[in-house]
Amino acid sequence: MAVEFYHDRREKPPKPITCSTYILVSEACKVVMEQFDLGRSHFVEIPLMRYDRKSQLEERYFILNIAEVKTCLLPELSKRWKLRFKQKPGEWRPVSSDTNDGQTALSAGALEGVDLWWDTLVYGHFFLSDRLRQGLREGGVKPFSAKACRVISH
Repeated sequence: MAVEFYHDRREKPPKPITCSTYILVSEACKVVMEQFDLGRSHFVEIPLMRYDRKSQLEERYFILNIAEVKTCLLPELSKRWKLRFKQKPGEWRPVSSDTNDGQTALSAGALEGVDLWWDTLVYGHFFLSDRLRQGLREGGVKPFSAKACRVISH
């Protein structure tokens, strides 16, 4: 899972960040991520302006469009997750953003296929494989605010 917010508009944004519902990554992050199986997910370059709204930041940034979906969340085995809306069953979210490593349980399907995906049962959070998480770290890119998940094989 990954959620980061950027509040100081006067400084160069950290890498990677989320702005509203968009996931914004630096060129360095993009280069590392492209070495992994992203399936149909892709990047769209977007110019970022300085606080003065006239001059553009020198570094290139990209919107990350995550286009892959899996169904791996095991809410009954996860800690600190709740239904998003009681009247709309099937959409889960963490109780708070301060979940710890190992509190989220995923099925073995998380280990198969693409390294980056949305889960059909989860609202507003995406998942990345441990391979991708480690690759980002080794590439000098902070891997979002990802939390390690437990994989349960039945």
